[in-house]
Amino acid sequence: MRVASTTYALDIMETPKVNGRCAGFAAYDAWADALLQESEFPKGAPLPMLMERLMCQADGVTMIGERRQAYRFLQEQTGLSSQARLELEKAAQLFHEESSLALQMGKVIGNMQMGEKQALSLARREVREELAQLIQEAKGLNMQAAAHMRQALQLQNWVVP
Repeated sequence: MRVASTTYALDIMETPKVNGRCAGFAAYDAWADALLQESEFPKGAPLPMLMERLMCQADGVTMIGERRQAYRFLQEQTGLSSQARLELEKAAQLFHEESSLALQMGKVIGNMQMGEKQALSLARREVREELAQLIQEAKGLNMQAAAHMRQALQLQNWVVP
């Protein structure tokens, strides 16, 4: 098991602020909260403003989709540590589930394109509420994965701060 990489990943996941901005688990809450701020999506908002919001949404969705790489990394690690194998497999599966939420988020706004249709869809409160629920689901999966990663390290007799 690559202890340094796993420990570093946990540090990133659990750090709530970086340079004054939300990070780690806290970033999920900030993202969901921003989607639900009516002032960010005023009635009759101009398309360029909505496109900017859509770009931010797409960035977040990309990060969720990239959890597939965490899945692959942890799958590789399962063969390196018999003691931690089960915990790493559980964490990997949770990252896989989280990454699948990216496609669901794309479906909610009309697909993964960056067009006017998607921007206008994002302006609708019910769409943003559904996205916020998926974001919170992703956060929960991410937190569970972190707990399994932490347990895997502890099974290796590594002290994790």
